[in-house]
Amino acid sequence: HELLYQKEKIIERVNEVLGEKVINDVVIK
Repeated sequence: HELLYQKEKIIERVNEVLGEKVINDVVIK
């Protein structure tokens, strides 16, 4: 369960970073 929890947190963090990058790309354009 611990490993699964960590994986979910990592995915959540990655999604945040990707989301910010997409938003920044859109704003720049």
